[in-house]
Amino acid sequence: RKIKRYQILMALLVVLTVIYCFILSRLLWKPPQQNNDGTKDAVSSASTIQKVKKPAAPNSKERNSVTVRESQRQKKLSTSTALNDNASSVPKNNLPSLVDADNPFASKQQQRKHANITISQKVIPDFKEGGLVFFLHVPKTGGSTIRLALEEHRRFDYAFVPGRGIWDSVHPFVDRYVSSKPPRRRRRKIAILEVHGRDAPHLLELLPQLKAWKKTAAEHQIPTFFFTILREPTSYAISYFNFFHVQRKSPLFENVQPTESNFRRLMLWNPQCQFMARGENSLRDKKVKQKPTIEECDHVHQSLYEIMDWVGTVDRLSQETLPLLSQILNTDVKNFEPKLVADRDPSMAIRRDQLSESTMNMIHQMSFLDARLYDSVRSMYGIGMWTNFVNQSSSTMVV
Repeated sequence: RKIKRYQILMALLVVLTVIYCFILSRLLWKPPQQNNDGTKDAVSSASTIQKVKKPAAPNSKERNSVTVRESQRQKKLSTSTALNDNASSVPKNNLPSLVDADNPFASKQQQRKHANITISQKVIPDFKEGGLVFFLHVPKTGGSTIRLALEEHRRFDYAFVPGRGIWDSVHPFVDRYVSSKPPRRRRRKIAILEVHGRDAPHLLELLPQLKAWKKTAAEHQIPTFFFTILREPTSYAISYFNFFHVQRKSPLFENVQPTESNFRRLMLWNPQCQFMARGENSLRDKKVKQKPTIEECDHVHQSLYEIMDWVGTVDRLSQETLPLLSQILNTDVKNFEPKLVADRDPSMAIRRDQLSESTMNMIHQMSFLDARLYDSVRSMYGIGMWTNFVNQSSSTMVV
């Protein structure tokens, strides 16, 4: 009996050993790897271990190619290290190193951002049953002519926003307007909102609200038209100086004689970009002459393309913007009578031909980003983008 028990225990031990080895082999086994050409690697599975042959020593040609590749790698590493060292020594405000002359703005990163910007052809919206018009009025761009032609019209609800107090009261009205249903017995009036004033919100601040209005209006099938106007930088600098510092008697501005020295002293850095990025108050800072950054102007550039249906220019105001507005609002273009806010007295203004070459160069330097913005929108926004535009030019105007 002892022998039989011993044999049974030995048999159980053998069975357990076999099971253990089987489980262990399954846990440790790895499938053979395959090369790119589909053949198995030289190292086989754990069950069939084969000897791996040592690779043959490389010949002279292979050694030379390896040496060349290694030297190229070392050269790249040394070059990148040198570039990093040089980049750390360059000042961050070095404008020529940041701005590409062929791009409206900024660095290589911003070039990629704006490389695919295109303005597709559009159809002029139908405002017969009402709609929302938003006008961002940049100073000295002909906005007074537009306001005087439209603000007293019975078909329009015209809201002029010169500051945040009026903005706070008008804002809820526009919220209700873009989400309203059309009246049953009468047509909805066209709502026109003009933002222009000393402490009114600037474009970058308004952008989220403008996007929300457009989205809500589209959901309720209410047409919208958002626009602004820019001016050639040299003409802008001269007009701004003559109106605010020479002709207009205001305690908010230093009143001076129209001399070249005063013009150079009071000239602003990229005033149109600054107005849209920081507001009109930044243009009136008497303590320090503010200077908008490249990033701010780049944001303005992107925001204009993103939210504005039209960006006109002063030099083509009578040929494009005013006829376009008259067609959208179904009003006679002759209603836009030229509004001259500047004094015609030549002794009360400085002229372009009175400025020296150094002053003209100074204008170009201080309006560099404004010029890029102006050239960009002038080339991108053409009246030909409107497929159903009917040409009816108004009289030439002076601002």
